[in-house]
Amino acid sequence: SNSGIDKKQALNITADKVEILRDKNKIIFTNNVKATQDVFQLSADKMEVFYKESNDNKMSIENISAKNNVKFNTDKIFANGDEGYYNVNTKKIRLVKNVTATEAGMSVFAQEFEYDIATKKTNILGNKSNKERVTIILNDLESVSPKGNTK
Repeated sequence: SNSGIDKKQALNITADKVEILRDKNKIIFTNNVKATQDVFQLSADKMEVFYKESNDNKMSIENISAKNNVKFNTDKIFANGDEGYYNVNTKKIRLVKNVTATEAGMSVFAQEFEYDIATKKTNILGNKSNKERVTIILNDLESVSPKGNTK
């Protein structure tokens, strides 16, 4: 039987504690929260999921906000920050505040990191005030182990 769920689109969220606030169309996940979708994983200490409910009780997630110890990764990128936001409709994930992102042996310190799931493009911003610039550290490429090499 086809349940109508596209496995690539399905968002799987696990946590130690879940609280559903139906009157607010909100679900609060706390402790060891992991949201996994085909191409990425987002984890944090706390996530709030905002959803829409249709007349036939189908639920569709609109956006997710993640707080504290937020980590995002795909097979090529690892990023972390204090807060994270996932807009399901625009397919964009943003990490803000004290952001570090690592891709292909290059580490970036910034105020904001944005990842477009559809295009797989990364956008990194410093602060508008220019006090916080984007800092890039190019690691020695020798130290970047090729994929699949666990030694």
